Amino acid sequence: YEQNITNILNSDSGFYRIAKIPHHVQNLSIYYNYASTECFLSIGNRYLYQLNNELADNQFSVTSCIRGLGDRTKITTLLGTKYYIADEKNEKNVPYGYILKEDVNGVKTYENQYPLSIGVAYTQWMDDEEYAKLNPVEKEDALLKTAVIEKEEINQFDIEEKQSVEDIKNSYEIVDFDINDKENILSDDGITTTKSNQKIDLKFKDIENAELYVYISGFEFQGDSKHSITATFKDKSVSKSIENRITSAYFQSSPEILLNLGYYDKAEGEITLKFSAKGKYKVDKIQILAVSMDSYKRTITELQKNQLEVDTVNNKEIKGKINMEDDGILQISTSYTSGWKAFVDGKQTETIRVNTAFIGIPLEEGEHEIYLKYEVPYLKTGIACSVIGIIMLIGLIVFERKELKKNM
Repeated sequence: YEQNITNILNSDSGFYRIAKIPHHVQNLSIYYNYASTECFLSIGNRYLYQLNNELADNQFSVTSCIRGLGDRTKITTLLGTKYYIADEKNEKNVPYGYILKEDVNGVKTYENQYPLSIGVAYTQWMDDEEYAKLNPVEKEDALLKTAVIEKEEINQFDIEEKQSVEDIKNSYEIVDFDINDKENILSDDGITTTKSNQKIDLKFKDIENAELYVYISGFEFQGDSKHSITATFKDKSVSKSIENRITSAYFQSSPEILLNLGYYDKAEGEITLKFSAKGKYKVDKIQILAVSMDSYKRTITELQKNQLEVDTVNNKEIKGKINMEDDGILQISTSYTSGWKAFVDGKQTETIRVNTAFIGIPLEEGEHEIYLKYEVPYLKTGIACSVIGIIMLIGLIVFERKELKKNM
């Protein structure tokens, strides 16, 4: 992977993110100094954790606030992912829209045909209460099409067009399937396994130009062991692992399981679902979802019309220019925190949190220069308090010495 990363960095001086599969070396980006879709942190941004939960990210864990995001096309592109690196074993996990750029001894670099800047602007909005009613696939599509804003803040912005929820729901198809339950583990209220690694098969027909997902809602394992759910289609397997709810500090409930089986021009056959642990699994619905890519290029093209032309991006500042065709909200796809201060055409502008986890900047129609700088929250206040504390300590020492001399 190292040579592929080096070649990308030497040939492309812009700002972009690089994803690599597998995702087991999460902090390689720190060593090579590139932006990534992975990190390994025991403490991460809370809004990014919230977004992972909303999207039912199967790769999410308590110690990794971002770890590839399930290699899903829409959210990884929205984060500015331009390159994917994968070996031959994992190349089938590369999302839709990437073409082969380089092969270095069997490790391949793929380039996104539809890349997005770190900053994209929306001219449509959706309030967070409507967004919360969507399933994880619908939420991911919404993030690509609209600015999700807290309901009480919407009246502050002059954006007239509201995103159609029906348009979001039409972005995928619920696929009919037949269940082959050879081991008789399925019942009306869920699944009961009598031994480990029992399976059911879901047989479906004819999907085209779509990402294929297995979606399980209302999920709860009523045992107390670590377990996983694995979906396998053809030669690709995807799992969601859940820690022991009694003994593990890393346990987190997963009421929604969403497993991305990748993109297919055409596909039919059987998806095998395997349940690793013996016990009772509560399940409301098991669905196969086909997320169409028919309108994906058009959606990206619309976003590219209003995207930030980046001059500088680092941990302390972001600079760029944008030409807005209409009034809207610019999303900067870095984690929202009060430490980022935004300036539009030299004037400080209040930021808002949009799409759960990102920085939002309201903009009027026209050309604008954008500048964001990062200051550690409450740093100046902390310094001032420290200085005052030192002065008070010195004063107290001087006072006590004077009192001591008086008493001698």
